[in-house]
Amino acid sequence: MEDPAPSPTPLLARRRRTYVGRDRALITAGYVGSFFAIGVCLASLGPLLPELASKTGRTLPELSFLFVARSVGYVLGSLLGGVIFDRVDVTHAPLVVGNLLCALGCATLPSLSALPSLAAAISTQGACMGLLDTGGNVLLIWLQGPTRVEPYMQAMHAAFAVGAVASPLFIEWALTELRSFAPAFYSIAAFLALCSLPLATYRGPLAPAEDAAARGGGGGDGVKDRGEREAAGRRCAVRALVCGSALCLLFAVGAEVTFGGFATTFGIEALAMSDGSARGFASVFWGGLAAGRIAAVPAAARLSPATILGASMAGSLVFSATACLPAAPPAVPWVAAAGFGFSLASIFPTVLTHAERATRLSGRVASLFVVSAAVGELLMPLCVALLFVRTPAAFPRSVLAACVAQTVAFGVAHRAARRLSRGVLRGMAAR
Repeated sequence: MEDPAPSPTPLLARRRRTYVGRDRALITAGYVGSFFAIGVCLASLGPLLPELASKTGRTLPELSFLFVARSVGYVLGSLLGGVIFDRVDVTHAPLVVGNLLCALGCATLPSLSALPSLAAAISTQGACMGLLDTGGNVLLIWLQGPTRVEPYMQAMHAAFAVGAVASPLFIEWALTELRSFAPAFYSIAAFLALCSLPLATYRGPLAPAEDAAARGGGGGDGVKDRGEREAAGRRCAVRALVCGSALCLLFAVGAEVTFGGFATTFGIEALAMSDGSARGFASVFWGGLAAGRIAAVPAAARLSPATILGASMAGSLVFSATACLPAAPPAVPWVAAAGFGFSLASIFPTVLTHAERATRLSGRVASLFVVSAAVGELLMPLCVALLFVRTPAAFPRSVLAACVAQTVAFGVAHRAARRLSRGVLRGMAAR
């Protein structure tokens, strides 16, 4: 049920649209289902590369640029989402369109055999996923509010991880039992269309009105001067928090997508695995990611975001370094893949809640975070694709470098968050 606003002006009424009870639960379920589908689509390309190589007559390294094509679309879709959701009144309309276009891409992919048409379809699918990613994160914050959103954010990203781990297994089952990956993609398309139903029923939440108190103002000259200096210092800390968080997401998502996308090819080229074992290797990574996302839901109720992020950073460094070990026993890469996925799992949603605890996040800032993650998804696979042709060992080394960079970026963001939370800036003028 939509709560009517008491304001007599249409604009204010528009900015106060909220949902409660069953309506809010159904909308949240639509977001969660859409993220499950994004996870399925995102993890499907890596296990599909051997089949696409056979179908197109290209080598696996040559097809690696498909990750770049999808990432370009993802960035464009994320940028488009950041513009659209702050301006449209029916915020669910872009989500429904994105779901349906992504479903259409999944339905047509099995019939494509020419490399340019494959690249175009996958790039379009990436744009739709970027739009859905931006919309899901931003609209969930607007729907649930800053005091309620944390467990729902973790649950939504857990659904993404469950979809990602199910995708390689589903494709492997279709190839083994049905001798074709087409039924798997038809099923994914049908599920995406189904997720559009609850979203099409409602107009969608809108951004909350700007907090007038946050803009400052009032008081005498001395108070006003102190307030201006305090506000300037706070803006500087907020910029550091936002930039550090955005860079952390850039490297974290880049490492996640790169590992999940190249794990199958790395298993075949460097670890001498069969096609089926290499798909299982990728599934182990996504399984660790799913387990970590599920574990993060109760953990978020007991631990602070900073504690969760600190443990995640440490784990990602340890397991990515383990994956770089030369001549390791056969079980070591599998353990490293599972542990790395588990460590990365909670970084994206927890970075959002970590920043939100220190300062009020607008839809524009949330969109910036998603776009930063999309840029990481674009740049990291591109770099690895160029290096992988020379040596497969560049894959785990690049992932380790990204983990070091994300840890440094988080350190910058956490320092700014502590300054904001402790009120250091509010006392600067008095010292």
